[in-house]
Amino acid sequence: MIAIYKKEFLQFFGQIVGYASIALFVLLTGLYVWVFPSHSILERTILSLDPFFTWAPIFLILVVSAATMRQFAEESAEGTLELLVTKPLSSLQIVLGKYFAAISIVALTLALTAITYIPSVQALALDNVPLDYGSILGAYLGLMLLGMTFSAVGLFTSILLRSQVVAFLLSATINAMGYLGFELISEKKQFAGYWDFVINGMGFKAHYESISLGLLDFADVAYFMAIIVTFLSLAILIIARWPNFKKL
Repeated sequence: MIAIYKKEFLQFFGQIVGYASIALFVLLTGLYVWVFPSHSILERTILSLDPFFTWAPIFLILVVSAATMRQFAEESAEGTLELLVTKPLSSLQIVLGKYFAAISIVALTLALTAITYIPSVQALALDNVPLDYGSILGAYLGLMLLGMTFSAVGLFTSILLRSQVVAFLLSATINAMGYLGFELISEKKQFAGYWDFVINGMGFKAHYESISLGLLDFADVAYFMAIIVTFLSLAILIIARWPNFKKL
């Protein structure tokens, strides 16, 4: 499993798309934090990283989709997946090795923003008033859970397809729907009242925003873990039955 992890992690940074996706994430979030007038912290009376935490999930979908699109799709297209599943490795080890590589990329990406944005925003505070580090920590935890969820979905979609481009698009679409789709549906007039709360609570965004308040609720963590386990279990099941699945 460790060998698979190292291979996947290093291969991501062995291609320009790896560096480009992370750079794009930092660039786009930076524009919302510092440049765009309607979001920039320079236009706010209260210093916070709210613009970053509002837009980071959207751009994180792109990073995760880029990190996971080739994990199985490339091997399936090149015919090396058949060799991988015949090695003395369990389906669990294969899937987890690739999954841990993906979430390591997510963690590295978020760490880059933390060491960049937090000190720079704190430096702007008058009288050196500290930022709300409790809410910042909660928001980063929420982002990490989102990244872990996006990665599980992306890894699963990569198994289903041979094309990396299609795997990228499918992963991005499913994750975008999971994050924004339920909120958009809940805003329909026919769901006003009780059902808008229920439908909105089914999406990623409601649970991410709850954690971002700095209040760690077991229900929110359990929600993300349930989705992660579900998609990873499906991936493990497919790999375990790969010769038969390939014939479908």
